[in-house]
Amino acid sequence: MPTFLYEARDRQGQLHRGTIEAPDPRYAYEQLRQQGLWVTRLREQADGRPKFTFVKVEPAPMAIFFRHLNGAMRAGMGLSEALTMFAQTERRSPLRAAAQRAADLMAQGVAPSKALAESGYPFPPFVLGMVEVGEKSGNLDDVFHLLAQHFERENEFRQELRRATMYPRFLLGAALLLILLVAFVMPGVMEKLLRAKGETEPFLAQHYGAATRQMLPLALFIASLFLGWVLWRFLAMQPMLAPLVETIRLSIPWVGNLPRLLVTARFARALAMMVGAGMELSRSVELAADAAGSPQLQTAARKHAPRLQKGEPLSAVLTDLPLLHPMVVRIVATGEKTGTIDEGLTKAAEFLESEALTAVRAQTVAAYFVCFFLAAIVFLIAVARFWLHWYGGMVESVDKFMGVGQ
Repeated sequence: MPTFLYEARDRQGQLHRGTIEAPDPRYAYEQLRQQGLWVTRLREQADGRPKFTFVKVEPAPMAIFFRHLNGAMRAGMGLSEALTMFAQTERRSPLRAAAQRAADLMAQGVAPSKALAESGYPFPPFVLGMVEVGEKSGNLDDVFHLLAQHFERENEFRQELRRATMYPRFLLGAALLLILLVAFVMPGVMEKLLRAKGETEPFLAQHYGAATRQMLPLALFIASLFLGWVLWRFLAMQPMLAPLVETIRLSIPWVGNLPRLLVTARFARALAMMVGAGMELSRSVELAADAAGSPQLQTAARKHAPRLQKGEPLSAVLTDLPLLHPMVVRIVATGEKTGTIDEGLTKAAEFLESEALTAVRAQTVAAYFVCFFLAAIVFLIAVARFWLHWYGGMVESVDKFMGVGQ
């Protein structure tokens, strides 16, 4: 839900400044009027996220971080002390400096959620929201346990995806390396070897180089594909460009279904965690959409989540959100009647993750055959050109030796 900065005066004319959460400016005005304030200035607060970033939040360090905090607090240690111990013991963790900064802020009386937000590490908004819920309920250790479980499962799923795509990636890398070696390295090596043997006219290396130089456009094309992939990964990390990247990704035939499954699985798992922690529903939906990583889903959640404050059922709101699998809506509708929404969402997330892995395996098998076929074609072209030029060079040398054409 958007946060608005306001300046207002009460009946005595005293100035008040602060923030208020509301679905739109009109509702914010109404809330402030009910508090007896007359608004003089109101504007939406920026979310504080950088437009461009090189930092990617990995689930493994986050899982270790929250598992440490959960264990330390259950052992009777204070949160500030637990953060300091983490900074002293986890020397290779990317959260080490953030833990020490958060511990210093908490020693000054700053709340844990605000201390983590100002620690310098880009904690996801749903993490800060969960910590804030733990502050208010007095169950920070339980919240840290839920967050550790969430990131542990996310890390396990990513590892499964990497294992499923490892062989096709290895094959593609080997094919690219082979092409680059044939095109750029072998001509110079062969020429040096032939000159070392006393060849004054190393036609083998000469004609080999002529053949492989014709492969330069292909090599440049492959290099541009690799650079394009690196650029795509960078653009996908940028909040400002994420909507465009998502639109392109979802529009790709056959491949576009995989992001939908992943988005729904992450949304369901995050929503189950926040509902189980007792977070207010409208905020849970917004933060779960943020955890899913889909700009389309985030925009729709901010638009429809306020309906929950008016008493509409969760299943009705989820029906109007894009990208969600219909099974999630059905499970939520059943959970509203039985009181087991969080359990149903967890099972739905596990099912969708299994479906996503199946889709990944099918796509990697297809990618394997495509990569193998392309690599074979390129290699055959290189071999054919080499032998054609070598044969032409041999004929030319024999004619020159026999004096043909003189």
